[in-house]
Parts: sequence; structure tokens; C-alpha cells
Amino acid sequence: MVMIGKPKTKTSVRTGTVKFQYKARTPEQVRERAQRQIGGRDSYFSSDIQFFTPREGDNNVRILPPPPDADWGHYGVGVVVHYAIGSDQSAYLCAARMKDEPCPICEERDRATSAGEEDLADSLRPSFRTAVYVIDRAQEGKGPLLWNISAGLDKDITKLCIDPASGEILPVDDPNDGYDLNFTREGQGLKTKYKGIQFSRKNSPLADGPEQAEAWLNHIVAHPIDACLQYFDYDYITKVFAGQAPAADEDDVTDDKPKPAAKVGAKTEPAAKTTKIQARSKPAVKPVPAEETLTWADLEALDEDALVNLGEENKLTFPESFDSVDALREFVATELGITQETAAEEEAQPEPEKPAAKANWRDRLRASQGKK
Repeated sequence: MVMIGKPKTKTSVRTGTVKFQYKARTPEQVRERAQRQIGGRDSYFSSDIQFFTPREGDNNVRILPPPPDADWGHYGVGVVVHYAIGSDQSAYLCAARMKDEPCPICEERDRATSAGEEDLADSLRPSFRTAVYVIDRAQEGKGPLLWNISAGLDKDITKLCIDPASGEILPVDDPNDGYDLNFTREGQGLKTKYKGIQFSRKNSPLADGPEQAEAWLNHIVAHPIDACLQYFDYDYITKVFAGQAPAADEDDVTDDKPKPAAKVGAKTEPAAKTTKIQARSKPAVKPVPAEETLTWADLEALDEDALVNLGEENKLTFPESFDSVDALREFVATELGITQETAAEEEAQPEPEKPAAKANWRDRLRASQGKK
């Protein structure tokens, strides 16, 4: 006879002299295992997030608003990230900037700076980005997608929200009367450029029907960006940096909720030093493909955001400000050892001689730079 009913709380099975007691896994443990990153590379976003990657050519997206109870002050969340850490090129949120807690990478950067190890210190400089939910009009069936954009591109998009004539703020993320964002992506890798960035001239509802709009908005309420950020344990990151850590498990991901999201460019006091990293090693980096070697002509074709992205890719330390885009371009060119040539000179020299290599860190990083 088969009895159907509620199972007992504990079940014991005796096999010889061994008593076995089954312990069920919690729903949280099962979900975490199902969402675990594959391939050994750690990410600062939970693995169930779907991302938006602009395609080459025209793109049309709708920026989604923050949840009603969020205190972001923006439609996106600012994140501060250390890239290319350890042999797997993993990325980790900067605990010092994001949560005002000790960050082992920042501590090592401080130590390298004090020791005069300029190349290592600059390679550990954090990057500033903004995470925002969007609907890709070309594939609305995927629902809300996370777009992780550079601080420079976020700044350019935000400027477009302000009417230059009246100073009026356009409610671009309003679900009822917002505006779609249009732009064109050209190139790949370090030569990626975004052109024609503009909002539609007419406002429109988020979706054709209220049911679809409600489903999308319910998703971002249930999965707010700041709750999807993944922080790793201090000791685990220390081991990764030293090349001693195995793959992360559930004990290496902290459950701490972050403080209010860091604003791009915000400064915080250095985190108090705790444990010094004993076995130091530079983050492994991937070589840049030969076809992406840049010339002065390439730099002239880049706008402000693309120049900032290029500098971030090569971990350049920027001054506080520049008087013009041309000044920014000249700075990047000087730092990367790119010489300025006239069009006639370039045409007369199909294979121009490369500038003499400098015996410093920038050439090494330029020859072997990569980032997730």
C-alpha cells in the first residue's frame, strides 16, 4: 500500500551500524547553485541578470525608471569596479567606494603607490560605471535588460535630458510619457564609438499595452539593480589577487546590502588597512589584437566618451578636467605614445614606423590590456 501524505520531519535509515539522517537543502542554497557562474570567472552581478549589448549599427532602447522606493537620484546605479583581477580576469566591486568597508585591492594599490610601484598601482585603479535597466525595442520579448555603461556615456545621455533652450528636464524614463533613446554603434573593442545619441522627439508610453508595461515594471521592482550587485568576501578577493583562490562558493559571496549607491566621481576616505597581501602578483591581462593598434587618425575620429573609454581601458589616470576635447585627445595620445601625423604623411607612409618604445608601464599595459 502506498501512503500519500505529509512526510515526517526526520527520516532515519539504518544500514549496518551507520545511521543516516537526510538533511534537505534550503531553497536559497538550491537557487544559488543553479545561478552559479560557469567558467571560473567571478562577476559583480548575480548570474541570473540578462545584459544588453549594443549591436553594430542602429539601436533603439527605452530607459526604465528606478523602483518607486529607490533613493538612487537617477535612473541607474553607479558602480565602482576593479577589473582584470587574478588569472581569470575577474571583476570585483570596490568595497571601499561602494560600502565604505576595507577593500583588499585598494589596500594593495595604496601599498604599491607608497612603494613607488607605479605600474601596479595604476593597473589597480577602479573604474566608474552606471548600471541601468532598458528595453531593447528590437527584442522586447527579452524584457528588462541591464546595460552597464561607462560614466562618460552616462554623462552624455544625462545631458540630453536637459532642454538647452528652456532648461526643462525631459522625463525620459516616465512609463507613460517617456522618450526612447536612439544611437548608432560603430566598431569593436577599443575602436567602439557611439554616434547620433539622441532621444526621440515625441514622447510615448513604455509599451503598447498596460499589461506589458506592468510586467516590465514589476520585474525591476522585484529585481532592483542594487540588490543584484554581488560582493565577495575580503579574504576570498585577497586569495584571488595572490593567485591562491579556488572557485568561489556560497560562503565567499557576502549577504551584506550596500549603502546607498556610490555616485560617479564621489570620493571617500581610504579604507582602513587590515590584512596585507603577502603574495603579490600583477593582474593577468590579455593581449590587444594587432588590428586594434591605434593611430592619431583613429583618435581624431573618437568623441569625448570614446576617448574616456579608451583611457579607462588602458587604466590612465586623468587630471581633474580638460579645457576641450582636443586637450583630452592630446593627453590620451601622449600617454599611449601615439604620435600626431598629417594625412599626407600617413598616405606617404603606408606602414609608418612605430614610436620608439618607452621603458615604462604604459607600453606594457598597452601591449597586454584586456577587461571583461
